[in-house]
Amino acid sequence: MTSRRRRFRDKVIAGIAAVAAGFGILVVSAAVPGCGVTMDDEARILELVERLRALAENRDTAAIMELIHEDYEDFQGRNRDKARSFIEDHFRRYRGIVIHLLKAEVGEEVEAEIREVRIDVLLSSGIAETLRRAVRFAGETYRIELTVVRDVRDEWRILGASWRPVASDDMLPGSLETLNELFPDVIRNIF
Repeated sequence: MTSRRRRFRDKVIAGIAAVAAGFGILVVSAAVPGCGVTMDDEARILELVERLRALAENRDTAAIMELIHEDYEDFQGRNRDKARSFIEDHFRRYRGIVIHLLKAEVGEEVEAEIREVRIDVLLSSGIAETLRRAVRFAGETYRIELTVVRDVRDEWRILGASWRPVASDDMLPGSLETLNELFPDVIRNIF
């Protein structure tokens, strides 16, 4: 792969990951008793993540922004306004974003009304999604780490986000099993 193509691919994946930051859960780990997260809190946080995933696939920037806290900042220093521009730019440039949700863990309370969420996702878009079986390409796996906060209306919002590629040996427990269920013919040949 040429360096130009690699840079283009990296920009596409980074954009998809940015849009997907926090967007989804398929399999949810149970809350650990005494960890500071009630099942109600966990369920509401995971509902937020699922809504964001669906909105990203539907390219609904306005609705996504309603779920992002006014004090949002991602790991690259983008505030809420810059995140909106970044998302809109990627929606204009890339079609067919697909976010396969693999596994999530809602962590302990890090401060009053603030939780950390770790999510493994499989991202693909456009022709890669359409042809994934024929070309044996499942997509790119990412770890998304979110900070969520309960706002004054008692709603959970995304306060911060980071993402990075994740190798199969660093995935959350259960992620590979979910991948195998989603893509049995593809995953068997990749991992």
